[in-house]
Amino acid sequence: DCTSLTSITIPDSVTSIGSSAFSGCTSLTSITIPGSVISIGWYAFSGCTSLTSITIPDSVTSIGSGAFSGCSSLTSISIPDSVTSIGDWAFYNCTGLTSITIPEGVTSIGRYAFYYCTSLTSISIPDSVTSIDDDAFSNCTSLTSITIPDSVTSIGEYAFYECYALQRVAFTMTDESTAISFANNIFIECYSTIYCYMFSAVDGWAVSTFGQNRVKYLDVIDIDTIRTITLPGDFRLACGESRVLSVGLFPDDHAPVTWSSSNPSVVSVADGTVTANVAGTATITATVGSTSASVTIETYIPAAGFQLSASEVWLLAKSPLQLSVVSYEPAGAVADITWRTSDATRAKVDATGLVTTFIPGNVTITAVTERGITRECLIHLCYPVTAVSLTAPQARLTPGWDMQLTAEVTMRTQSCVNHFVIFSSSDESIATVDAETGLVHGVAPGTVTLTATSANNHSGSFTLTVMEACDTHIPTEDAAVEPTCTEPGLTAGSHCTVCGEILTAQQVIPALGHSFVTDAAVEPTCVATGLTEGSHCERCGLVQAAQTVLPTVDHKYAIFEETAPTCEQDGHKTYVACTVCGHVLIAGSSFPALGHEWGETEYTWSEDKTQVTATRVCAHDNAHIQSETVAVQRIATLSPTQTTEGEYKFVSAAFENKAFTAQEKIGGTIPALGTLHMPFFPASLTAIEPEAFAGTSFQAIIIPDTVTAIGSRAFAGCQDLVYVYIPASVTTLAPDAFADCPDVVIERAGE
Repeated sequence: DCTSLTSITIPDSVTSIGSSAFSGCTSLTSITIPGSVISIGWYAFSGCTSLTSITIPDSVTSIGSGAFSGCSSLTSISIPDSVTSIGDWAFYNCTGLTSITIPEGVTSIGRYAFYYCTSLTSISIPDSVTSIDDDAFSNCTSLTSITIPDSVTSIGEYAFYECYALQRVAFTMTDESTAISFANNIFIECYSTIYCYMFSAVDGWAVSTFGQNRVKYLDVIDIDTIRTITLPGDFRLACGESRVLSVGLFPDDHAPVTWSSSNPSVVSVADGTVTANVAGTATITATVGSTSASVTIETYIPAAGFQLSASEVWLLAKSPLQLSVVSYEPAGAVADITWRTSDATRAKVDATGLVTTFIPGNVTITAVTERGITRECLIHLCYPVTAVSLTAPQARLTPGWDMQLTAEVTMRTQSCVNHFVIFSSSDESIATVDAETGLVHGVAPGTVTLTATSANNHSGSFTLTVMEACDTHIPTEDAAVEPTCTEPGLTAGSHCTVCGEILTAQQVIPALGHSFVTDAAVEPTCVATGLTEGSHCERCGLVQAAQTVLPTVDHKYAIFEETAPTCEQDGHKTYVACTVCGHVLIAGSSFPALGHEWGETEYTWSEDKTQVTATRVCAHDNAHIQSETVAVQRIATLSPTQTTEGEYKFVSAAFENKAFTAQEKIGGTIPALGTLHMPFFPASLTAIEPEAFAGTSFQAIIIPDTVTAIGSRAFAGCQDLVYVYIPASVTTLAPDAFADCPDVVIERAGE
């Protein structure tokens, strides 16, 4: 229940609008669907009675059953070419819909799709449509003519039932061998003349159903000569907005139309799309050959804001109050105002802003434009006055000085200050008082009685002495009074205790006014209650609009289509479940995940034999691949001597995936040591430091058994190095000791 929601922006991450997503959002006036959405679910916007426009992007391919049913303020809608089907009840009871464009690509119009669209004057059915289901256009009482293309081979029962204004129906099918399935009660209560081609498949059905006298033949009537053009009725359009005019042409609804405007500067027209440019009136004319039809459009500047005659009022219960709009923004703007009450038990408001009040308490009257802009007036409804008490800052006043009276007004359990009373002076030659505000002005020396009186004659009095200033004043402080939301305050001041002369006048500080903040609405779900949107004053806590508890709502069911199991995820039969809490309405059995069925592992060696890659692919899904690459070393299998060659093989490192096995490949020969350039190491050498021999041209290295450690990059970049012998004495070998030695064969003692 989102009855207060007026607009919404759907993020680009949304791909579908679920079933009943915005159903019953009666204050929603407009919505833009992003290009990411591909489907609009069942009853997605059902009952959005304030929705006047909606933009459907080209990404949408399907409009679900009842998607816009009951959107009675929707006047026109353009369906993109991407949509291929219009579901059952899609625009059911859209009584304000005057025109609609069905795009090429739609193949079927569902049951009750446009049922009771009583303002729909014309509709063009594209050549792609093959079937019109039961009651699709039933009770479209403003529809005057329609052309059914030869692609339509199936029309369900009561498809145009009680379309009382439907006078002409043209079928363009010429083939007599086409198999058709047309119900006999399609045009019940229509009294239409049927136009078709003689001896076509439609001819026999039409004559047997309606009789020869209601059937006329397009063979003898020039179909290219348009005899009727139907346009929507006159309407208003906001400046800057556009609307596609739906035009009904009979009998050829695909004939080219010439459009013109009586005042293009006010309303321009191009290919049937009208655009309001400035405020005024223009007549748009559609012409085909010698036939034409017109529609008058009144354009206006939409209001971006407005002011009410009052924002807060104190009023005796059962008294009337007339509220009105005193100005619009910008200048010259207009708006259609709808009035609402926050509590109909305390006050109601009619279409003119006249408020009728009932029982005491606070009530908020809200004015709303057709675009959702709101202004509010808080009304304090009070009991009759039961007591009045009148006070003043001091009992004496000097001529020429002012002083503010305070009338404490009691109304049973309620109270206020300076409301519901009239102030008066017993002698205005001594002191005057403003009848509404209670501001006293000293005139001449003397004593006067000041009185505050309610309409039902409750009163309070105060005696004031007006006297000349004394020679030596004895000052006393008049304390400051903080203003509240509803009552004014006073600055600090002082007066003489002897003569009452005001030494420092207290200045009135205007009442602060309420600072209302919104208490956010809480959407009810199927598992938790919600709250309506409310508001309260953040200063004094006054509740402007009380939040009420919203009961839990029905489950939001969606259809979850059958999904086959994959290697890693379970599958399931089609089922229906709540998208909020997961409650299953119609169960569907599940299928366990298949698990991976890995094929045989393939090992691929790099061209330079420095790496080997293991790969295997799942037989269920070739997108599931396991792959791992490891480094390769050259390992001596036969040690070279001074005079004989050695041998080596390529050996891969171990794979982390235990399903893969280390690989070997036959290598080659190692030259005899006597043919290779080698360094000499002293017998005292125990360690080879980092980068000690980096970049040298040695071809073979025989590490002496006195060495225990070889540091980082000790022989890095030795491009000519082909053989290294490492004795068992080496216990510390940096992993990059022989980095960038592409052809080296390493032999370690004992391995």
